[in-house]
Amino acid sequence: ACNGTSNAIYSADDDDVTFGCGFGKSVIGEAAFRSLYDNEVEDDFSFQIVRPLLEQMRDAALAWADQNDTLQKAFDNTEALSLDARSDIYSHPFPAKYMIVKKLMSTSDYSTYSSDIVNYYNSQSDTAKANFYQLLKTNLDAL
Repeated sequence: ACNGTSNAIYSADDDDVTFGCGFGKSVIGEAAFRSLYDNEVEDDFSFQIVRPLLEQMRDAALAWADQNDTLQKAFDNTEALSLDARSDIYSHPFPAKYMIVKKLMSTSDYSTYSSDIVNYYNSQSDTAKANFYQLLKTNLDAL
C-alpha cells in the first residue's frame, strides 16, 4: 500500500482492496472473491494461489476498459444499468463520483442531482461529509 510515504494524504490500510467487492464478485463469484482475504500473499508460492483470480479480474477490467474507451461510452453504458450495478462501477463514494461525471458530461440533471446530494448530506449529522459535498458542488459549478 502507500504507507511508506511521508505524505499523510496518500496512505492505505491493510484492508484496502485493488478491485471493488461488487466488481470482483461479479467476475469471479463471491466465494472466490472472499477467498482472496483468506489467502495472505507472503511469497511466490502463496501468490500463485491467488494469481488466477487476480488475472481473471484484471482481464475483465481490461475488457471493460476496451469497451468503454471514452467517458461518453462509459457513461452511456453505465446509465443503462440498475442503480446497484452502476454503483459497483463507480464504486465508493458513489455520489461524489457520479456528480463529477454528470458535470463532465454536462447532463441536463446535473444541477438537480448535485443539489439533492448536498441537501441530503446537510440533513445528516455528518458535518464533514456535508461540507465535502457542498465544496465539491461549488467547485464543479465553477467549471
